[in-house]
Amino acid sequence: MSHFRDVVPRAIDEFPAICVAAARAEGVTTIRDAREPAGKRNRPNNCHCRQPQDIGHQSTGREDGMDITGSDQLLGGSVDSRGDHRIAMSMSVAALVAATEISVVDIGCVATSFPTFFPLLEKVASR
Repeated sequence: MSHFRDVVPRAIDEFPAICVAAARAEGVTTIRDAREPAGKRNRPNNCHCRQPQDIGHQSTGREDGMDITGSDQLLGGSVDSRGDHRIAMSMSVAALVAATEISVVDIGCVATSFPTFFPLLEKVASR
């Protein structure tokens, strides 16, 4: 049986999407043991923690993770992806269901990892 401490480091790339889901979840989502493994981009976890804050949600960064307080609606705002395709994509998805507009700065970084992301997102949004 796998322990969460074994799974969390492998989910580092999914944290921006998890943060969006946590911002909509009921209660507080706590993420622990979430240090990026050696060789990965050296981005502190607080970069992902700021993501919910940028759209008006309470989140607290910790040395090894974060706490995100959920809400019944996503608020709008401006989010700088800081060149991170994970943040650009997750915030673009969040914009589909936000109460007010979410503006994502620097979405060009998505082209290298998922060039068809925005056309696909437009298809999803039109349904």
